[in-house]
Amino acid sequence: MTMIACTMNKAAPVVIGDLLISDSVKPDHFIIPALTGDVLQYLPTDSELHPIKLYQKIYILKSNVCIAFAGKLFYIKQFLEDISIFCRANDIVDSKKMNGFLEQCERDESWRHFSFLILVVDREVDHLGVGRFMHGEWMAAESEIFGEVFAAGSGSFDFLVETKQNAKLRTSYPPDDISYTLQVNIMMLCKLLASERLTLTSVKKHWGAGFEMIYFDGKQFAKLDSITYVINQGIFNEVGDIPEVPVPGVILHYKYYGEALIITVIRTHKGTTQSTDTSYIITCKEFATMQFVVLPIGYTDTHKSQAFRADPSFLSNRTAMAYIIETANGHYLPASFNIGSELEVKYEHQKCVTITMMKGINDILVNEAKAVFPNFK
Repeated sequence: MTMIACTMNKAAPVVIGDLLISDSVKPDHFIIPALTGDVLQYLPTDSELHPIKLYQKIYILKSNVCIAFAGKLFYIKQFLEDISIFCRANDIVDSKKMNGFLEQCERDESWRHFSFLILVVDREVDHLGVGRFMHGEWMAAESEIFGEVFAAGSGSFDFLVETKQNAKLRTSYPPDDISYTLQVNIMMLCKLLASERLTLTSVKKHWGAGFEMIYFDGKQFAKLDSITYVINQGIFNEVGDIPEVPVPGVILHYKYYGEALIITVIRTHKGTTQSTDTSYIITCKEFATMQFVVLPIGYTDTHKSQAFRADPSFLSNRTAMAYIIETANGHYLPASFNIGSELEVKYEHQKCVTITMMKGINDILVNEAKAVFPNFK
């Protein structure tokens, strides 16, 4: 099972796909990036489906065409090959051409085995239009933050609930700015990853284990690349303060090498926190690392996907951060997204990981957490 979704606010459409593939055959063990431990020990033993693999489910077929799939891989692979050939064979694909192609295919028996969403951006004389083609079982909702939202797969209901939460949002961007669209969607993904690490609820319902995102940048569709998610863990004291700067439980760095998505996972064991006049500097020299290779369906260039292994070091100035803040009666998951030097993650392979964060980022999240503390007493 799976979760694919589309959010359409005033600025730009965003397509989201999870990574988890499930099957009736239970593997000996299974690891997901956010937890870095065998998740099977936490899942129901009598389930008909079990997590078996990570795969990409969203694709850019042309600069103005993207698609998301949910369903059975065998049939998805066939249709993905057909529609990819169609897009390569036509210099220009607009909504009219796409509609004609789909009308020729829709009676195919295999279509009952999957759902899809296709977005086609039509370049009109004075504006851009978005053609939307949907097949299968979809759920829809309206969200004050995310606009019109669609979702399919086993995680669709939970995803829609997340988009409709009455969240308190701080942003310097208006809703019709692409930066607003990126900020709110990335923060939501970071919260989903934090929630998954805390409760595994998504994986128990056969979705999650990581997310890809496609957005329209004003000229073309692009996948969210070179993004780092930091999931911190902290504890309230008896009066609702968080006396120590929360420390990273896990760091997830997403980067594409060609079409292959590589997730570098850093799980910190011990570190130090230094405070300057403006920043917190968290340094960890004791940690464990793992890497996950998430391939497109039908991917064959395995040699290229191995190129990252030599040195996975990175310097990230595009960072989302979520805090898991727990009490005996509940938890709170605030999140932020920053571009620039105010939140920087530097990983030197097998040597050190350093997080440099302006104090204001931490202080805002901690203050927001204290404001909701009475709800958990």
